[in-house]
Amino acid sequence: MSFEALESEHRGESEHRDEGAPPPGELRFVSPDEAVRLHGALDAARLLVVSIQGLGPGARGRLGEAIDEAIEQSLRDRGGAPPGIGAMSDRDAALSDQLYRVRKVGRVGLALDLGPLGGLVDACGALDPEDAAAIKFLSESTRDRPVVLMLDHRNADVRAYSAPEPLAKVLGVRAKAPPAAKPPAQAPTPTPTPVSGERPVIKRTPPPMRVVDNGPPPAPRMYVSVEPAAEEPASFTSLNDAVDRLQEITRTSPLSALERAFVEGYVPIRAALLDERLGGAGIGRAEARALCTQFASTFARAYAEALPTFGVTGRHPRMIFELFDLAQRCARVHGARSTHIVLVDALRFDLAKRLRDRLARDLSRQAVCVEEHALWSVLPTTTSVQLDALVRGEDALRAPARPERETAIVRGRSLDVLRRMRLGHRDVVKLDLLEGRLRDPGAGERTRLDGLADELAPILGRYIRTSTARAMVVIAGDHGFAFGDADETRDERAATPPAKQGGGSPDEVFVPFQAWLVGGVH
Repeated sequence: MSFEALESEHRGESEHRDEGAPPPGELRFVSPDEAVRLHGALDAARLLVVSIQGLGPGARGRLGEAIDEAIEQSLRDRGGAPPGIGAMSDRDAALSDQLYRVRKVGRVGLALDLGPLGGLVDACGALDPEDAAAIKFLSESTRDRPVVLMLDHRNADVRAYSAPEPLAKVLGVRAKAPPAAKPPAQAPTPTPTPVSGERPVIKRTPPPMRVVDNGPPPAPRMYVSVEPAAEEPASFTSLNDAVDRLQEITRTSPLSALERAFVEGYVPIRAALLDERLGGAGIGRAEARALCTQFASTFARAYAEALPTFGVTGRHPRMIFELFDLAQRCARVHGARSTHIVLVDALRFDLAKRLRDRLARDLSRQAVCVEEHALWSVLPTTTSVQLDALVRGEDALRAPARPERETAIVRGRSLDVLRRMRLGHRDVVKLDLLEGRLRDPGAGERTRLDGLADELAPILGRYIRTSTARAMVVIAGDHGFAFGDADETRDERAATPPAKQGGGSPDEVFVPFQAWLVGGVH
């Protein structure tokens, strides 16, 4: 049944339809107004309408998981049964199981409204290959299953990667097939002469063995490492977009919008302030500082109000205690043979970007950063609280641990030593150098951040360089830091005091997740 027929039936203009017959699926790009109107028509047609809105950079590469979580939540709200035993074997089996449970709750099909996907695209305006594959699977399912897929009309121009093609076809050359090897000649088997009085032995020749050629085994992904060019100043267009991103934020904005505003607005503007690249961007230093200060205050207030609800509802952004699960998923996707987690104490998001640029230059043709995400720290943003969350997982939200007094950092040469640490039943490698350096005052913020990145890069680069081939080394922070309060306007060129930790500002909450794949680099 088409969308037009659904709307006509919803208005009572169509003939009676057999309620037991599930409607065929359909795919369409719709406007927000059309989506609202079609929700009522689809619900009247007894389809389970699932809306997935507010997808931001934190869901990049996880669109399929976000869709599954939304469907399962809708089924739970209607008293549906949990997934079957074999439901998670592949996408096709999972969708079949979900449609079966949809019918059990009195619905005949599934309607998915994905909303705008602009928050999932990369710098080239393209979706992650996994996200594109998830949308393609759903679009193909609409042909023979009662699945209706609605995409925002603004997604029509979003780019998506297609299936990989043979290298010879990509390069435009014709590869010569190797000559077929001739089978070795076999000598005829002599027929034994039967002895008189004995029954001759009849040998039956078995049929030839059938060899099924499934092609070569799938090879792990290969990445191209390019020597990064000298850092170029940010364009005025990108800075204006960053300003618009922060100006859109209100006190009622969802947390996904706050994360996107931090990554795409707050961080670029703060970097432009530090590097003095605001000239000609249409905004002065004072206005840019005030805008960042306002966003930091709004974020701290909104996060403090929302955090207590995470443990009750079970719905939350990508938190620090999901570090191990995210690392395992990343290793599976990129074909890594082993996983190592390096926890850098007090590594905040913007400092990690400077660190990534230096590691990319030092590790060219040896390792490549295959994924980068932002994680949310638990309040208060201290080391002891984050380590407790890494051990207890989501239970740390339901029963927060009492903040302990921060342990003293041993000063001296031992700060630059990577030490192994046991967190529950998992092992991590921890570096306390940054935490020790931040307890003292220093130079201006830009000079100090560059110096810290220059000091961290050789230590972490040596660890990545000496790891085994196809190893996944994950560099993550436990919490961030700030050189002042959220509502404090300070000149970035002035000397910095000892760093502040434990608050709810975006600089203290957002920490990086960087996955570096060793080897397999061209």
